[in-house]
Amino acid sequence: MALHPAERVVADRRSGEDRHPRILCVPRGAHHSETAGIPQTVGVSTEPDDANGLTGNRARDHLANERTYMAWLRTCLALAATGGLFAKLSDAPVERRVIAVVACTVVSVAILGYGTKRYYEVMHDLEQGRFRAAGRSPALITIAVGTVLVVVLPLLVT
Repeated sequence: MALHPAERVVADRRSGEDRHPRILCVPRGAHHSETAGIPQTVGVSTEPDDANGLTGNRARDHLANERTYMAWLRTCLALAATGGLFAKLSDAPVERRVIAVVACTVVSVAILGYGTKRYYEVMHDLEQGRFRAAGRSPALITIAVGTVLVVVLPLLVT
């Protein structure tokens, strides 16, 4: 991984060994001597690499994208399980319970499809060095889940 020219990797010599490497950041345009020998110690850079605010740490960004995809998957499983649980605990007629399970499953699969699509879009954008916000999709998914619950719960109440 290429570091910003102002960053220098040094070793923490408190114990006499090179055990705890740190990245010492010097503000852009400043030299190490101008910071009185006390640069700011942080995990990566204190400033974004470009106007988009990208940090350049690809591994961290890809792992965050994978964690987000796993959250989409957990949401889908929870919604499908909720539909099944509602149907199992309900005393409603079988037809209504089937409709409830199908509605929860359809929305769950749609959310999984969107999450998978979004995962690959973000992965491609990370490789290209771009960032695009999700837009309206979080609101649409919230509306879809809310609508399913508003439709399913009355079906299961006898």
